[in-house]
Amino acid sequence: MFEEDTGDALTNFEMAGFDPLFQGGKRKSFAAKQIIFREGDPADTVSAIVQGLVKLISYSPDGRARIVRLHSKSSFLGLGGLIEPTYRHTAVAVDQVEAVCMPLRAIAQLKKENPHLYCRLIECWYQHLKSADVWITDFSTGSIKARVARLVNFLAAIQNDVPTSTAVTLLTCEEMAAILGVTVESVSRVLAQFKRSHMLRAIKCKPAKRYETNLPALKRVAQI
Repeated sequence: MFEEDTGDALTNFEMAGFDPLFQGGKRKSFAAKQIIFREGDPADTVSAIVQGLVKLISYSPDGRARIVRLHSKSSFLGLGGLIEPTYRHTAVAVDQVEAVCMPLRAIAQLKKENPHLYCRLIECWYQHLKSADVWITDFSTGSIKARVARLVNFLAAIQNDVPTSTAVTLLTCEEMAAILGVTVESVSRVLAQFKRSHMLRAIKCKPAKRYETNLPALKRVAQI
């Protein structure tokens, strides 16, 4: 993990108005698969994602892992620490992640020093909670084929700054299975069907798992 002062790191960060919050924060880099925080750790830091994708993992009593949320650029991690002493999930970098990390005590002080900014943070948290409903309805119901199509559409939406872009970098089959609660083999079969039907066309560039999508066709399969 690499750390540096925020400096100009947030010049293009899409959270206008949050500048006072980032003063004194530390810019940190996390490599793919690196753990940002663990379930049960003291919730003492809030992180704003500048670049990259982060998965939140929940573990069942028997040790099985389920990905319960994905967060991308302009999302906050760790806001639950405002009411809970420990993190509820384990956060892991999916790819190279850049984030600005701020001590939770600084966030808590905003309630008195900058109530407007504090309210904006709570609104962001509310949006994160709303996404849990989407997670349940889109990724836990319907046929496996429809659910995989919804997940591909979701990944394309959160990865692209340009709304008209249709490119997507897929997660591994293991990660997609952990989101959908199905077998790895089932995800692999569906993706193979999408490729044969030209709903996913491989782009010859790095990363290797980047594809051009046929969004209208995927939406029909997803029953959106």
